[in-house]
Amino acid sequence: MCPRTAEAYEAIREASKQKIMQAALEIFARRGFEKSSIRQIASHGGVSLGLMYNYFKSKEDLLIAICQKSMQDVQASFIEADKGRTAKEKLERLVASSFEILAQHRDFWQVFYSLRSQPGLKDLLPESFQLWHKSIHVQLKTYLSELTHPNPDAAAWLLFATIDGVAQHNIWEENYPLKAVLDELLKTYLEDSYAAT
Repeated sequence: MCPRTAEAYEAIREASKQKIMQAALEIFARRGFEKSSIRQIASHGGVSLGLMYNYFKSKEDLLIAICQKSMQDVQASFIEADKGRTAKEKLERLVASSFEILAQHRDFWQVFYSLRSQPGLKDLLPESFQLWHKSIHVQLKTYLSELTHPNPDAAAWLLFATIDGVAQHNIWEENYPLKAVLDELLKTYLEDSYAAT
């Protein structure tokens, strides 16, 4: 029997981590972060406590890892957006890619939104997560400034909240008219009165 390659070993490690993170996400959403325990997460994920601690030292570490995964998805949508040549194209690509990524990781985001709304969790997150959240606003403001929007700062906060809200409705509503809603969203932010072509 051939020994595992470093790549194969790393793939196994990553699969185990993802399994544990998914179990934690589900337990946190179901029981609440404060009432959840590492033992419950290990049991739900079908892994030993030893393996659990091999990857995560505490449930706080798990929470941070889960939030980092959400950050990776959002960063991926901005990477796709920045392939656009103009601010208009960037905004269009951002909206489209955001919802493509949401569809790819629908189970994760469905549970993550339940977890995110729990009181007190924001205070447990590292400063990097707070800074990342602000950086999304800054990037949206940049796009809208390039479009010569009359109030890019407020519009960026509104766009951020709108995308977030549409995402949640799309996850929870079975027959949500996503394409029509996204078309209207883009019309709102790409009005001819201020949008550069």
